[in-house]
Amino acid sequence: MAKQHYGQNRGRSGAKGGKVDLGPRVVAARIICRVVDGRSLSDVLTTGLLEVPPQDKALVQELCYGVLRWWLRLHWIAHSLLERPLKQRDGDLEVLILIGIYQLLYMRTPTHAAVAETVEGVRGLGKPWASGLVNGVLRNLIRNQDDLLVSIGEDVAADLSCPEWLLGMLKKAWPDDWRSILEATNARPPMSLRVNLKRSTRSDYCAMLQKASIAAKLIPGATCGVLLDKPQDVFGLPGFADGLVSVQDGGAQLAAGLLDLQSGQQVLDLCAAPGGKSCHILELAPADIKLTAVDIHAERLQRVQENLERLGLQATLYAGDAAEPEGEWADTEYDRILLDVPCSATGVIRRHPDIKL
Repeated sequence: MAKQHYGQNRGRSGAKGGKVDLGPRVVAARIICRVVDGRSLSDVLTTGLLEVPPQDKALVQELCYGVLRWWLRLHWIAHSLLERPLKQRDGDLEVLILIGIYQLLYMRTPTHAAVAETVEGVRGLGKPWASGLVNGVLRNLIRNQDDLLVSIGEDVAADLSCPEWLLGMLKKAWPDDWRSILEATNARPPMSLRVNLKRSTRSDYCAMLQKASIAAKLIPGATCGVLLDKPQDVFGLPGFADGLVSVQDGGAQLAAGLLDLQSGQQVLDLCAAPGGKSCHILELAPADIKLTAVDIHAERLQRVQENLERLGLQATLYAGDAAEPEGEWADTEYDRILLDVPCSATGVIRRHPDIKL
């Protein structure tokens, strides 16, 4: 797909100029537009969810992650159903159509509700003229779904929602396994928790989960790790708001333990945002260690601070470039340095599907 700008019309008016409340599909469309324009989903979702009432947050997240996970597949289907491509200024409308297609193919939303709510979303985008277009595309999908899903199988990149450049690299590196690898990257990721051992034990926290009817099991090799059978809204987790537990992959939980933290040490965490490893260091370490957390993106340090505050922890935060260290944090000597450098991230596409864009 050719790169195009998905800058959105931020109008909130309907056909008669009246104010329209933004629904979860419109909020999701706006978030996805920002991702397609080059932002990280993790970053824009945090601020985007501020527009959403609590009961709709899970739906917005599901739509954002799902549409981005299946972006190329949904895009292929949409363009097969459209009589002509949409204009560049209507990128937000195209995303809304993808959201409707995603609901019909991948969610349990009743068909009539998926169509009606998506069509209603055009008013939230300030484009009521497009209601017939969106309705027609989605109705056409319902009628021709079986034939479309057969046809898309002839385009491997679209069918597996994988960019051509990545598909070619995977075929070359793993000629016998590339398809199973791609199928795995399109699967929903598990939800792992890290118990704050300064405030609880794994066994006590698992008992709290059991009492809340949330099934879980221990993660072997990760002394703080708990794996949920099904993902949950974090604010529905026992003790989350009080700092008893955080969300962190089991593999990522191994890093802090490898530092062999000792009393009185100066510790540096570089590329620290959003702060999962920083917080884990402080949860494991003696109370008298001093932690400095640095990230090149100053705005992302706010996430680190929020996590520290929720967990009742303290660290010194700096915005800085690990590749060109300067300033007070760079002039300090450290006993331990944790460096989680940026990488291709192809190993975490399952959790961050926006990488494929």
